Amino acid sequence: VGRLSPYKDFDLAINGLGELYRLRPDLTWDYTLIGGGELQKELEELCDKNKIRGRVTFTGALPFNKVQEFYAKAHFVIMPGTREGWPKTIAEAWAHFCIPIVAASLLPPDIINNSENGFLFNPDPKSLGVLLANILQRGRDELEFVSQKAHDNVHALSMESFRNRLADTIEDLLK
Repeated sequence: VGRLSPYKDFDLAINGLGELYRLRPDLTWDYTLIGGGELQKELEELCDKNKIRGRVTFTGALPFNKVQEFYAKAHFVIMPGTREGWPKTIAEAWAHFCIPIVAASLLPPDIINNSENGFLFNPDPKSLGVLLANILQRGRDELEFVSQKAHDNVHALSMESFRNRLADTIEDLLK
């Protein structure tokens, strides 16, 4: 979910899915990319190059409520961005029992406890492809545990929680 711009690194996600396909062509999966932007044609061509075009759907930009419907149906959310300031995608995924799969860059490693409330990958296509292949081979019970743990953490990324932590930090600094 996001604007299809270089800043979001969706090429990393597409190339990682290409790696997944090369590693495990037998696995069944599909990927929906929600958002519009100047890179859509380039990303579609990258899907063709990786031979995964039939597994990837581009929806274009959607209103907030429609995006929430996609989250509600999804099992996983891939956040490939290596330059995200505040990764709200993680909180949105958690709110819908989706498991976030996130590039280990900047803030996400401080938020995601790997294999507990999501999964982290080194921000390169091979690492993402290998991780996805491993995740898709895990048992349903294990993934439901991660999904529940993820959902249990959603309150930690709320504005109220942020405000309380900020107030506590300021109070501690003033002591």
